[in-house]
Amino acid sequence: DALFLIYYGVARDNKYFRINLLIYLVSNVSRGWAGVFLIVAFMEWCWAYRNQRIKFKYILPLFVVFLLFYPILNAIKFYIRTNPNEFSLIGFLDVFDSNFGNISYVDSVYLGVLHVVERIQTVSILAMVIQLKDFLYIGYLNGEFSPFWWEGLHGIVFDRLLGNSNNIPFSVAFTKYGSFNWDFEIGSWNTNTAYASWFFVAPYLIPLYLFYTFLLCFVSYVLIKKISSSISALDLLWMSWLLYLLPPWFGAFVQFIYALFIFLVLKSIFSLILSKKELN
Repeated sequence: DALFLIYYGVARDNKYFRINLLIYLVSNVSRGWAGVFLIVAFMEWCWAYRNQRIKFKYILPLFVVFLLFYPILNAIKFYIRTNPNEFSLIGFLDVFDSNFGNISYVDSVYLGVLHVVERIQTVSILAMVIQLKDFLYIGYLNGEFSPFWWEGLHGIVFDRLLGNSNNIPFSVAFTKYGSFNWDFEIGSWNTNTAYASWFFVAPYLIPLYLFYTFLLCFVSYVLIKKISSSISALDLLWMSWLLYLLPPWFGAFVQFIYALFIFLVLKSIFSLILSKKELN
């Protein structure tokens, strides 16, 4: 997924882009993740705006169509997540009926809008973090969740080498502390606790927190500039900061940085191979 996002930013005009985009969409939808459409919408908006392809008279109708179909898309997402290995029309209709059977379709559209807003905003979760900050601080000291700099593959590797138990990130651990209206197992999902959450969980770490954030942004900027100098690549970088740091999901952002490094290595290898072919 991360490698494709980088490809999206640096090779939007490549002749193989559309088939790769289709594979990417099918892959994510089959795993029950609908957020991929927001990523595509952001990147396509940036591309269309820079190429003067946006016609504002079409924006509102497209937005209305999206809202009307969102309840169906949402039902498909939840059905795939609960039935990852099979598809049944009857089973899907049961899921759809259980979600919207007792309300009108207009109400389901309204709830869909609320769902989108709730997924994007971080204010309510941050308010909950502030209310629970003392309990969260004690949990942090007791090792119930890992520090922000430990999130990602490097933390997992060191835990394995040192024989430590698996640490879980704050975004996952918070589901145990917060008030949510459904039953679930801890670790089955994560939430967006807001970037400022660590300001209240461990205020004495604020300087390190800001420095670590700056370091990740700087490294990602250097790598993306080495990969491509295009404006679309910078659009992708901005989106990655927005997508990974606001929640904040440091583990996912670190993974994205690893992907940038891998992409750069692959690009260097293929460039070397092509240059040797041209010489021959």
